[in-house]
Amino acid sequence: MPQKELFVRRSLYLVFDEFSDWLRDNFILSLEKRYYLTNPQIQQFLSRQPLDVSDKTLRNHFQAIASFQEPLIIKKNSGQGNYKKISQQKLESFLNPQELKTKHTIEDTFSMDFLPETISNIVELLFSKIEGQQRLFIHHNYIVSKDFRERADDRADQLKEIWKQRPIPPISIVYDSASINLKKSYIIYPVCLYYFQRAYYLCAFGQAPCCSHQEDTQWYNYRLERIEEIQALSWDNSQLPFSKTDILEQPERYHPRQIQHQLNRAFGFDFYQPESLMLLRFNPQFAAGYIENSFRHDTFEKIQEQAEIISLIKQASLPEKEERKMIKTITDYPDYAYYVLTYRQNDNNVIMRLRSWSPNVEVLLPWDLRERIKKDILETYKLYH
Repeated sequence: MPQKELFVRRSLYLVFDEFSDWLRDNFILSLEKRYYLTNPQIQQFLSRQPLDVSDKTLRNHFQAIASFQEPLIIKKNSGQGNYKKISQQKLESFLNPQELKTKHTIEDTFSMDFLPETISNIVELLFSKIEGQQRLFIHHNYIVSKDFRERADDRADQLKEIWKQRPIPPISIVYDSASINLKKSYIIYPVCLYYFQRAYYLCAFGQAPCCSHQEDTQWYNYRLERIEEIQALSWDNSQLPFSKTDILEQPERYHPRQIQHQLNRAFGFDFYQPESLMLLRFNPQFAAGYIENSFRHDTFEKIQEQAEIISLIKQASLPEKEERKMIKTITDYPDYAYYVLTYRQNDNNVIMRLRSWSPNVEVLLPWDLRERIKKDILETYKLYH
């Protein structure tokens, strides 16, 4: 059977009865908004059950349809959305399996192998109904405004095509940085995308907003929707700020596995920041209810021996007065819970986590982080005083 006919005849499992109404409704809404289809056109598609794909791969299928010798949809050059509206004549032709011929292959399966086992189990339950009822719901905390989500989707599409090239080329991006409040061009080597807590990020090596000079390079996490333009470059480009040999001959150094390894080494998302040891003191009731028997990070560990806690404090070279005061507090309140972890310095995600635990946690070490938290608390107090 021709692949395109198979593409038409297969059933779209996302809108079968065993899957949620919420998932189906949002899928239809995404078709209307992104591909400029009318509701009657969508209903005609769905009545024939044309697509046997997941929502995750649907975007790739529209790219495949646009690449047919006689395309059914056309890539837009400008404006919102990626594709021009399908003409009624081509739509009817598409729905007629007798007229379908193509050599394109379209993925008809969906794998969750890339997900950790605990998450993949959740996803399977999310996509399924139990006795006709949806029983699992997830609130996806995605803070990117609706006006910029289309841009993030487009950038992800561009990156997927770039990562298919061999060798993977460097790219030039126009990035609107919130940290320095400046829009500027950067040349980088893209490695992978991460969804972290509230938004999508491109992890890349090269020029970055935090670099003081244009020739400086480092790792950086770029917010995806803040990337306004992406252009693939040649490795022979004389303006590259990094070595072609260094990157292409050391693939493991610039591989997603290396980023995951660094994330496992220390708590925080800015995996390129320096590591440091943190010592925390928790209210015993809070620790018993919310900290013990919970996973925070690979390096998050409870200290049972008081002598070990005091040893860490003495090794920290604190002001003598502060060291005595801290040790006295530890000996006077032995029932408090003490934890250590390795974290990334200057990572705002770490600060946000500590704030969420306040006032049930006290940062004992390092001293500069303790002073930072103290300053933030005093500034917050002024707002309410």
